[in-house]
Amino acid sequence: MPKKNEVREYEAGFLVCRALLGHAWHETSRHREDGKFVYGASCERCGTTKLATYSKFGYLTSTQYNYPDGYKLGGDITRADLRVELFRRETK
Repeated sequence: MPKKNEVREYEAGFLVCRALLGHAWHETSRHREDGKFVYGASCERCGTTKLATYSKFGYLTSTQYNYPDGYKLGGDITRADLRVELFRRETK
């Protein structure tokens, strides 16, 4: 069972990214490193950052994410739980 307080206090931008639309990425960097292509991005809504590395053949070889404080939730909280909270806020 989700911790209701944790979901009810969750930041609005985090809710939209996690529950409904996914991240709103915009490019922050692009460069070559050791023959690979490295692409950096940041989410306009929640501030999550991503660093994706691609091989010289265009295959994704690794992805690193850095989440802002408060983004990660514990327990058994599902995307459906987060959508219910988002809809609850929007119907007030």
